[in-house]
Amino acid sequence: MAVSAVDVDWDDDEITCESVPLLTTDGHIVGTLCVMDRRPGRCTEDTVQILHSQRAQALVLLAR
Repeated sequence: MAVSAVDVDWDDDEITCESVPLLTTDGHIVGTLCVMDRRPGRCTEDTVQILHSQRAQALVLLAR
């Protein structure tokens, strides 16, 4: 699943946001897991990999 990147103007500061969708086993989107940084730019590949690995843990917590 692709990671989306958005640069947002937030209180006159540009931020970077990377996110991944949280999908149930039957394909329903129940939310997103994201990280934000006040510095403009893109997350590193390591950050993207961590975000993907944390997605499974977030889904376990949501299922409780």
